[in-house]
Amino acid sequence: MVANVDMKRKDELAYLALYYAIIGNDERSEMIRRVVRRLEGKRVDATPELVAVEA
Repeated sequence: MVANVDMKRKDELAYLALYYAIIGNDERSEMIRRVVRRLEGKRVDATPELVAVEA
């Protein structure tokens, strides 16, 4: 039961991070992504800077 709750919370945070990335709030998105990675038990390193790509 606890694992399901943790997985659901992690998924909710991941979707929230995606939402912030889509609307352009990259700083907030990266902050939430770091939390998600911590919940997954992965080592959290500094995130590389995003670079704009010409379309």
